[in-house]
Amino acid sequence: MNIADEFGKLGKSLRSESASLQDVMRVRVSDEDLIDGLDSRIYNHCLNKTELTKHFHLSKPTFNKRLQEAVDNGVIGEPIYQNKTHLYTRHDIHHLKQAWGGKVYSDEYNPKAIAIVNHKGGTGKSTTSALLSTNAALDLNDYANVLLIDMDPQGSQGINLKLKASEKNIEDTVYITIVDLLLAEFEEDNIVRNYLEQGYEYDDLISAAPVDTHLPNMKVFPAFPDDDRFTDIFSSLNYDNKMSLLIALREKIIPILKKKFDLIIIDTPPQDSPLTWVVLEAIDGLFVPVTPHELDFSSTANYALSLEKRFTELPNKGENIEWYKFAAVNFNDTSSSDKNVLNKLIRGLKENLMTAQLAQSELFLEASVKGCTILDLKKSQSVTATKQFDKAIISSNAFCSQFMNEIKRIASKG
Repeated sequence: MNIADEFGKLGKSLRSESASLQDVMRVRVSDEDLIDGLDSRIYNHCLNKTELTKHFHLSKPTFNKRLQEAVDNGVIGEPIYQNKTHLYTRHDIHHLKQAWGGKVYSDEYNPKAIAIVNHKGGTGKSTTSALLSTNAALDLNDYANVLLIDMDPQGSQGINLKLKASEKNIEDTVYITIVDLLLAEFEEDNIVRNYLEQGYEYDDLISAAPVDTHLPNMKVFPAFPDDDRFTDIFSSLNYDNKMSLLIALREKIIPILKKKFDLIIIDTPPQDSPLTWVVLEAIDGLFVPVTPHELDFSSTANYALSLEKRFTELPNKGENIEWYKFAAVNFNDTSSSDKNVLNKLIRGLKENLMTAQLAQSELFLEASVKGCTILDLKKSQSVTATKQFDKAIISSNAFCSQFMNEIKRIASKG
């Protein structure tokens, strides 16, 4: 047996002993994740009646009357009763907004697709992508419909999908990835191709594929290790088919998604590969998280140079990019080394660097272990020290606020 066969055999053996990523995503919510019988990620974002009254800008008598009508008409169910407090979930609020109307993000802003990119691993792309998406979805004043697309075959974002997958017949849950959609006409054994042959419409499959999350106005396109096949298939194609595949996300998929979502955030793999090129060709903006360490600084400089070359080779020549920014993440403000590198980033990138940094905190690790973002955790439930908790929340609020203001600037309809 040659070495390739040996490793193939070992890989199959290991895979048979481990749960697939799909199975991990389908794990049922455990009792320790529940509060009053509700998943903690939903419970922690509930609003009480006083908060809800203020949000809808109604007097207390008017709000109480309309709220009771909404319950009587089946718009929402009964609230969560906690002593004398009535709690309403984000899904309740979503249904009330749909029933009562009011201003939404799309009234003032056009939809935009933003990629979180850096070809170096460990720079916080997945954490940043999930944080920015969740923050945007949580903002009840803007109330944007948010889509987080995972294009990294490691599938980091999929772990956060356990909730909605578990509510259904989990064994029958089917996931379609962006790679599945892109490769529909280039591989025979393709899930999207199979659906098309059964009579389904391509556009309908795109619209139906995003998976629900714990927030009613946020969905996620998952990714799986098998998506790695994209590079091999791309490399095997002739020039014309390569060009067709490079523009497929831009021309066939993103326009459909923009009809439904206001903000599309794409988490990319840590590599300069065809999968990343497809994303670069399709987006409106580019966001590059950088950990302020010397090695990451050098890698970021090289990455900026590689992007110059890459854009000249893409069909769009980078003309689709309306906005880009670099940002320091996992920043330790007590480290002189981190501060020195941050100063180098400031001098080198100038206005192209976000002024807000995402602070280093143990809270990010805790959130990762619990399968959520730091915005989904309450201080009373966290094992992270209070100072570390506060530092993470304060820095993330400033970081996300600046990001959204930047996006609104290029998305404004005014």
